[in-house]
Amino acid sequence: MDQNNVTILDACRYDLFESVLKDHKLPGQLMKRQSIGSATPEFLKKNFMGGELHDTVYITANPYVNTKLPPDTFHEIIPVWKIQWNEELQTVTPEAMLEYAQKAAHQYPNERLIIHCNQPHVPFIGDIRLDGRKASAIRQEALGEERLDPAERSRLRSTSSRRANGRMRKFSKPT
Repeated sequence: MDQNNVTILDACRYDLFESVLKDHKLPGQLMKRQSIGSATPEFLKKNFMGGELHDTVYITANPYVNTKLPPDTFHEIIPVWKIQWNEELQTVTPEAMLEYAQKAAHQYPNERLIIHCNQPHVPFIGDIRLDGRKASAIRQEALGEERLDPAERSRLRSTSSRRANGRMRKFSKPT
């Protein structure tokens, strides 16, 4: 079977990626595509809702894949955001995604792969870093408080308390 894999670099500008790519020799062909969704929930809904991609493994750093689509949409969903969340950076690193993508390619040699990286999406983890509260809130919602360890539960309560006192804008669920 010819392998057709897609790597999604969430919120990555094509022109910037193309300019950085010139400094690296990567296999494959870079192709510009216009997304049919401007945010991940819309992207997932418009591309995959109602579909049966049982020949595809979705490796994801993004919790929305597990919360916005039926679990039987893909052959397998590998939730790297649950397995390799970096507390310090408040995201899944590109290195963790590469590791799990390589494992999936070996474990599922006849399946197509979608590798959904959060980077370069916020929180930025390069030399200039931005806040990762929204990414963390999406992850917490997807995990559910009952799965949190005591330190995470304490931080979630603290965050909720600040929200209640009006010091933090509440994250609302997309419709």
